[in-house]
Amino acid sequence: MFRFQYGVTTKASRKLTWEVFSNWRRWNEFANVSGDMNWREGRPWEAGSRLEIEVREPVKTVVSHVITNCQPGHKVGWIDHALGV
Repeated sequence: MFRFQYGVTTKASRKLTWEVFSNWRRWNEFANVSGDMNWREGRPWEAGSRLEIEVREPVKTVVSHVITNCQPGHKVGWIDHALGV
């Protein structure tokens, strides 16, 4: 099974980092490969909720992030589904 893990280090406070990251409506300002984004199931950032993101490049598709774990200001985990995978 393929596993991908990604981490980011910042000098910003945890509070500010979470405020920026959790505002998914602004993600397009940081990653212009994204299109529409909508929560399809559950409440944002709760385990089991689902965020669908339209990806424009390199292949146009919709990625579904299923939130597996969320500890605001500490970590977020999700499983992605796209292109039938």
